[in-house]
Amino acid sequence: MVRMSFLGVVVSLVAISTTQIHAQVPEVRIGDVVRVTLKGTSPPVEGIFTGWEAERWIVSPSGGMRTSIDPSEVIDLERRTSQSNASRGALIGAAVMLGVGLLYVATSEPCDDGLLDDLCKGTQAAAMVLGPVVGAGGGALIGMNFRTDRWVSGRIPDRQPPGVAVTVTWALTIH
Repeated sequence: MVRMSFLGVVVSLVAISTTQIHAQVPEVRIGDVVRVTLKGTSPPVEGIFTGWEAERWIVSPSGGMRTSIDPSEVIDLERRTSQSNASRGALIGAAVMLGVGLLYVATSEPCDDGLLDDLCKGTQAAAMVLGPVVGAGGGALIGMNFRTDRWVSGRIPDRQPPGVAVTVTWALTIH
């Protein structure tokens, strides 16, 4: 009974950690690192999106000349993001400590002593329950410090003219 419910918890944690919620395609902002695949070119253009020039996008590769891109020539546009590995660390930490707990229970003496029987069973239960919880916490703390870069789809918003927008409203009251 306990093993089945514990297995259910582990399966649920794995399912939750591998499921990603797909949101709306994020806008690329000036300063983002982008990778643009163009019609008729084999390597994609990779660099920092620096803005617009007329109706073209400007991408500045590191150590290279800035590239002017016609939006109608774009096949694919991606932006680089950085992702924390806290959930992966938590899953690994919980799995390691679960293994340690199983090893402890498998190699410990049987709980046959009448006086210390409850203490013995409690220690084994604690190893099986608290071990993975502590491992998940420690793994999450370690995983937070390691980030992974990945490419996600992006879109460049319509060009907004630079400047300040001013709205004037007035009301006329007639008595």
